[in-house]
Amino acid sequence: MLSQRCIGGFMSNEVSHSKKAVFDGTRGIAAKHQLYLPGIYHQYLSQKVWDFNSPKSWHVDTILKLVWSPEVQSRTYETAVFVLCQILENQQISRAELRGKVEAQKFSWVTARNVILPRLKRLGMVRESKIEGHLTPWADFARFYTKLANEWMRELADRGVRTC
Repeated sequence: MLSQRCIGGFMSNEVSHSKKAVFDGTRGIAAKHQLYLPGIYHQYLSQKVWDFNSPKSWHVDTILKLVWSPEVQSRTYETAVFVLCQILENQQISRAELRGKVEAQKFSWVTARNVILPRLKRLGMVRESKIEGHLTPWADFARFYTKLANEWMRELADRGVRTC
């Protein structure tokens, strides 16, 4: 049996009563709520682009490979890279302006509006102001995964596990 410290107070019998459950227990987790995270030693991650020990920076195209696998969803991935780059470059962009840029590049605005933007907002990479409707880059994605990584390192340190 797991100790209270190990499970941090989460009890498996706690149930979310939201109408739109992420996991209903019968069909798995909906794809829109998943990230593509192959095993650390998976061939996909062993490519030079994923070198964890390299000082080389990861850019938008590399980071979004974890959100939309280019091998499975290549056109959606390309559209997402373009959309996020536009939001980052402009710092604040209206949906109408973004739509014009997306359509000028021959990408699907419907995919951008209905698939890409909701997922980027859910992940905390982009936020939309309710009053003006402008899209802006947002750091919650980084804050969440930084916290996740830091807490994992703390758990290892608490148990005396060497990490190097």
